[in-house]
Amino acid sequence: MKINFKDTFWLSLNSGIKIFIGLIGSILLTRILGVEIFGKYQYLLSINSIAAIFVLPGINGALINSAARGSDGDFIVARRRRFKWLPVYFLIFIIIGSIAYLKSHEESIILSFSIAAIGGGILLQLNFYTSFLVGRREYKTFFIYDIFNSLTIILVGCSYLIFHNIKGFNLNVNALICISLGYQIIIHSIITYKIKKRILTSEKSADFEKYVNNVSTMSIIGGLQSGMDNYLVGTFISTNELAQYSIAKKMLDSIKCLWSIMQAYLQPRLVKMGMNLAFKGFFQFLKMYFFLIPALILCAFVIPGAINLFYGTEYTKSILYSQLFLLAILVSFPNYYLETFFRAKQYYSDLYIGRIVNVVSLITLFIFLYYYNVYGLIINRIITLLILCIVMTFLFVKKNTDIVVKD
Repeated sequence: MKINFKDTFWLSLNSGIKIFIGLIGSILLTRILGVEIFGKYQYLLSINSIAAIFVLPGINGALINSAARGSDGDFIVARRRRFKWLPVYFLIFIIIGSIAYLKSHEESIILSFSIAAIGGGILLQLNFYTSFLVGRREYKTFFIYDIFNSLTIILVGCSYLIFHNIKGFNLNVNALICISLGYQIIIHSIITYKIKKRILTSEKSADFEKYVNNVSTMSIIGGLQSGMDNYLVGTFISTNELAQYSIAKKMLDSIKCLWSIMQAYLQPRLVKMGMNLAFKGFFQFLKMYFFLIPALILCAFVIPGAINLFYGTEYTKSILYSQLFLLAILVSFPNYYLETFFRAKQYYSDLYIGRIVNVVSLITLFIFLYYYNVYGLIINRIITLLILCIVMTFLFVKKNTDIVVKD
């Protein structure tokens, strides 16, 4: 598989800057907000991510395929379809918010959930531009837009510094959420307007709806398994513990950011690629383990000093959590390629088999949490990712073998 230097340059630069901004932003927030407020801020963000899972998450992946084929009309269809599902998004917020209120009896929670629900719902209608640009392989434009959006976390921290010490001005968690969502809404609105002006054709993909329905179903299952942990920690343990856990997950989130390079680069190409080339590409992809393993070993030694230096001694619990997450990165790496392949080729039956693993993991998640607290959540994720990787690799090899036999 030929590597296009121009494309990978913009994708790599984008991910590198996003990781840097995320690191600086998280350090800034944890230092100035403290464990308690930072934990509440992360808790609200986790609720938003869970609710978003139920609003056709497969649309974004479908748009990559559509844009790669030149079916611009799907961009408009996607916005209309998601708009019809927004009541489900708000209903999830009402249900989860009611549980949180009954548990804490804090009236401020009602306002917090209302702000997050309204702002998050608007953003869901404006976040299609990334898929459109990736499908078109316009990575430079994608880089420019995405970096502006990534500055949100820095803006939140700076706003707190500016306004917190003003006499009579209480900048609480609700104000921080308003600043965060408000900034993103403005940026997304401008970009979406620019993209809509470029839609010159109403051509639609024949299989767009099928892709959206199938991948959305699978994304709900997988998303719940991977996104429920923050909510469970914040609800059943404490928001202070969630602050510790969130810092540890930054390592995994950074890898996911790097993964976005692979997905943005691979999916538009895999759409039209033959099985033989895709199979060879997978083994080329696995060679990255020669770089990944030494990097993870180095990280394991660096993490204790880095967390104490940047985040402070109050986040020492995050050290072991972070080191355990390194194992999750190690065992899940091949699956980044495999998931992209199956989605690009629209092999739904294979993806559904993988989701069975996520369903089982979601059930065992509560058992691991009950007996082992936060450690149980991480161990459950490691086991799940390992089993999922084995299953998806088997299906991928079988797919290639079946094609060879037919030929």
